[in-house]
Amino acid sequence: MWKPLLGLAIGVGGYFALSLIMSIAALIIDAATGRVGIAEHAEQLEQGGGLTPSLFTLNNLSLAACILLAWAVGALHGQRPGWMSSVLGRFRWRWFFGCIGWLAPLWVIMSVVSSFLPGSAGDATTLRVTKDTGVMIAAVLLTTPLQCVGEEFGFRGLLNRAVASFVPQSSKLTSIISALLGGAVSSFAFMLAHSAQDPWLNVYYFCFGATACYLCYESGGLEASSAMHVVNNLSSMLFLPFTDFSRMFDRSAGTASPWILVQLVVVAAGALIITWRARRRGIVSSAAPAGQPFAVTEPAASRTTEPAASRTTEPAASRTTEPAASWTTEPAAARRQLADGAPGTGPEPKAAVPSAPTGRYAVPPTAQDAVPPTAQAGVVPDGQRPIWQPSAPPMGTPWDEHGRPVNEGTGQDPLREQR
Repeated sequence: MWKPLLGLAIGVGGYFALSLIMSIAALIIDAATGRVGIAEHAEQLEQGGGLTPSLFTLNNLSLAACILLAWAVGALHGQRPGWMSSVLGRFRWRWFFGCIGWLAPLWVIMSVVSSFLPGSAGDATTLRVTKDTGVMIAAVLLTTPLQCVGEEFGFRGLLNRAVASFVPQSSKLTSIISALLGGAVSSFAFMLAHSAQDPWLNVYYFCFGATACYLCYESGGLEASSAMHVVNNLSSMLFLPFTDFSRMFDRSAGTASPWILVQLVVVAAGALIITWRARRRGIVSSAAPAGQPFAVTEPAASRTTEPAASRTTEPAASRTTEPAASWTTEPAAARRQLADGAPGTGPEPKAAVPSAPTGRYAVPPTAQDAVPPTAQAGVVPDGQRPIWQPSAPPMGTPWDEHGRPVNEGTGQDPLREQR
């Protein structure tokens, strides 16, 4: 229980420390270049203005550093960085860019239409080239995507999972409660982090965060929510380099209007499109797909003392003609003996894999759960839905190298009790 609390302290404390350092550095840079004095700059920021290219860039970089903070907290729980990205233990770049391709047209159309509305931040009648245009174009293109992904790692990858881990996922009901709790807290924190005093903006930030959580659960990772965040922020900054952006962070009461609800409709439509695409493409969203066997790991001694001849001279026929029934009728006791290293009477499993770095063994499939050895890891058989599972392993839960949860020291799969 103490690890999630420590992880939250590291994440929140680390971000505020980096943000303070970056803000001070931006003030020093602006004062050194003669743009504005430190005292005057601080006063402008308190009033919602005073944004400069250096402050914009360093603020984005401090948010991008949340990726490193999330990885550090994951390491505290014994997880490699990839598990913070998705249930497959890696960031799925093809899926990420595919989501961008599907979402970009929606947001570009919305941004162009809104820019012609009177009084909007991107009012087309006020666009012009300024002395900061070139710098801001580079800053937006190079740092804004990192800022968006950093926020997803911080709020959806770290905070969401840490809060959700306080509710044991021992049943379908507690899993849903865990997801709702993590999503509500992380979305509320996401709203507070934007320091908005306008109620319409607060509604928008909370709903955007909740939609991002939904995408994480539906797609099994942070790629879809990161893509939506990147598209949203880049499109909103489409005309930023050509405007007076000094009051970009002004979120006082009255700065927004009910028009922002239309943007939420676009956000919801984008989420539905991504969900549809994820199901059409069979994107893995669960760490333990229904009907998927758990690999059996032979004891180290049996792998190292077996004569080479016995491993290489086995006739091909004996490897390919084994009846399929042996995968479903092998006695459970014999399988347990094989997994524990004791002599067994059943046939040797053919799906042996290297053991996890922690040395714990996965439990062989039971008779009713076993499937032929042709099944591929991460693929849900036709007609079956994956077990509902959060976008990544809960904080403090040990996982093997295939992304499957095992209880500490027992080698048992907690999700198997649900089936």
